[in-house]
Amino acid sequence: MAKLRTLGDIRDAGLDMIAVCHNVSCRHTRQVDLGKLIKAVGEMQSLLPIKGQSHFSERMRCPECKHRGMFLWVEAPKEPNPHFSSALAFRVVQEDRSGFRPMGEVARACNKEVAQAAFEVAEAIYPQSRIEMHWHRQVLQSSHIKPVAGGKRAGER
Repeated sequence: MAKLRTLGDIRDAGLDMIAVCHNVSCRHTRQVDLGKLIKAVGEMQSLLPIKGQSHFSERMRCPECKHRGMFLWVEAPKEPNPHFSSALAFRVVQEDRSGFRPMGEVARACNKEVAQAAFEVAEAIYPQSRIEMHWHRQVLQSSHIKPVAGGKRAGER
């Protein structure tokens, strides 16, 4: 399975999320409305907490007991769909150099050549950031991984 780093990744993978109340005496469980959550905090919001910053799940309120804080769990879809939509399947994403903090989506394209051009321009515009080109859930190219010249091919000695 592809790496799930952001709320947008959860949505794009067709997965569901459930929220469980932090309050031990409540533990109310319900499915998260991913569309509303993404609208509130953004699709590039990290699923993992970032040191020194409060996570959006700590600000969520239980609808039952009104306690602040929810545990979030990712669920597999009840009816998995192995076919991906081909519309805007290529994405160019900007991250900080560590690769743990998504900063934003630079471009979406349905054509690989257009996505490649966007990737190259993003590398030039954001030299201090890590730029990745994705096709569906697969990373095709990353600015922090460079090919090494002079490598041997299979069968050569």
